[in-house]
Amino acid sequence: MANPLIPAEEQRLNPDQVQALDYRRQMGLVFQVMSGQFAIIATLLTWWIGQDLVYARPNGHTIAYYFCVVATLAIIFGVTGTTMRRGAHAVD
Repeated sequence: MANPLIPAEEQRLNPDQVQALDYRRQMGLVFQVMSGQFAIIATLLTWWIGQDLVYARPNGHTIAYYFCVVATLAIIFGVTGTTMRRGAHAVD
């Protein structure tokens, strides 16, 4: 008898499909952890953004650029990791 706690589409998977599903969920968790680390770095960079925008040369707002890149990466990795763990991707 299949485990009723598992979603219906995952109850009748063969071993190779289960392995692919586990790997996808593991990679999703890795992406969520990376998202959290980028979010912490973005939070720390917010302390220097104001000073960078006020006192830096007009073409040299490097901290603001770093913040934009890190915040974008945090969002991308967070959405991708959550999508992978939730199961929106098709199983082989």
